[in-house]
Amino acid sequence: MRAQGYYRHKKKGLMLRFTCEKCGEQKVNKAALDDPECADNYDLILSLTPKS
Repeated sequence: MRAQGYYRHKKKGLMLRFTCEKCGEQKVNKAALDDPECADNYDLILSLTPKS
């Protein structure tokens, strides 16, 4: 799965969009920014922003 982007959900918070490199299936997962053991890297998430 390759991260394709993100968006902010009204109730769930930051959501990450992923696409399977083999079949093209798309999934959405909630970002784990406050996980004490293995938090998602916020700077890396922001790098998914499309460049204009």
